[in-house]
Amino acid sequence: MGTQVERVVLGARKVDERTFYFDTLWNRLFYHRLFQEKSNFKNFELQDILIHLKIISYHNRVQGSTINIPVTKGNQVITSLLGPLKVKAYVIEICDIDLAKKQAVTLNNILVDFNLQHIQFRKSITVHLENEIIIDCSSCQFEFDKVILCLDLNRLRVCVLSEEDNQARVFDKENYAMVVILDYMDWMYQFKKILSNNNPNIIGPLGVAFNEKTGNSGIPGFFSGGYIELVYLPDLRHASTLNAIMQFDQDCCEK
Repeated sequence: MGTQVERVVLGARKVDERTFYFDTLWNRLFYHRLFQEKSNFKNFELQDILIHLKIISYHNRVQGSTINIPVTKGNQVITSLLGPLKVKAYVIEICDIDLAKKQAVTLNNILVDFNLQHIQFRKSITVHLENEIIIDCSSCQFEFDKVILCLDLNRLRVCVLSEEDNQARVFDKENYAMVVILDYMDWMYQFKKILSNNNPNIIGPLGVAFNEKTGNSGIPGFFSGGYIELVYLPDLRHASTLNAIMQFDQDCCEK
């Protein structure tokens, strides 16, 4: 039983004869728990985290200009970039078990406050990697940018502590997640915070169309490609791992 690769492909994809894009920059927070693929094994050696995000932003000096791109459900309106967009990407370690079990989080779950210009993570979170790009307003109609994060885990030995339905899998140590935070149109973000009394479910989404009365800035771009790749292998120094391999081989022989 050799090296295993858990991979999420971003960008365009085709399902049931329909081609669409993986996702858009629709929220100020993107969160993805790492090493979550189901397995019969309980002990692992974690090797590498490789993250490559390709982003297309839309630029047009004509106010209110939009385009439509195909997404999972129908089409999504993309609004031209109205100001500099900071994309801040992190690989974090979650030291709180209850937080590590969450499959989805809001800004207040992981940040000390709602300040996206000077980000402070909670004490239960350790940042292992970070990268930041700034997308400025451009004369090009479409601008391509990328964010890359690579972390060598040096065959870190872990065991599964918790693996329950509707919860993220939790190891005994070093539970990792990818976090991407968008710092965009801060004055509208501040307005939306006051308007919603800091409701994280309201202030997170950027909103489909620009509206200064609601604090919606519109969605300025989408993921055009890239991947999240996680490399690991079963830890063969544990009897439970060997038993799982033997059971797997037996099941294959019986088919």
